[in-house]
Amino acid sequence: MDVETNCSVRSAVEAVGFLEDSCSGTGAGKVIPSCHEARISSDRVGGAFLPGRGFHGMPTEVPRISVLVVEDEPMILDIVADELSDAGFTVLQATTGEEAVDILNSDAAVDLLLTDIRLPGTLDGWCVAEHARERFSSLPVIYVTGYSALPIRQVPDSILLMKPYRPSAIVSAAKGLGVTPGPRNPV
Repeated sequence: MDVETNCSVRSAVEAVGFLEDSCSGTGAGKVIPSCHEARISSDRVGGAFLPGRGFHGMPTEVPRISVLVVEDEPMILDIVADELSDAGFTVLQATTGEEAVDILNSDAAVDLLLTDIRLPGTLDGWCVAEHARERFSSLPVIYVTGYSALPIRQVPDSILLMKPYRPSAIVSAAKGLGVTPGPRNPV
């Protein structure tokens, strides 16, 4: 972006008072003497998260809805992660129930759990979902399995998909649980 466009954008943003000093972080109407010393606080305008670009054309980081995918088959994990990422989700990955529980116990934001039922280690997908619901009572859960003979232990308000499935079925199931890709709402 050229300097003239930078200054035009700056003027427009100044009019609504959303400039911040790039050094001190203060703003909301502060007069900044040079276009090159300012940046747009483009992650909040009127209280909403907005995707956008700063003065120098660099994309701003917008927190997106995140999905924890728990799958022990690397090829399936890659395909599902790509499908979800292409749909606009942030994807966290685990290949065992223990890894999934570690992620759930961390500070990572998880908005949807997608778990295979049969996993290596001591925790299966049922246990992962039960742990997740103990921590986050309304976390949407999608189970996937290729074994129809397993006794079902679904948490309430979850979905069970049988393998094989189309990767797009995961996005449809997420939407069925009220989880749509895109920016996370601010708190």
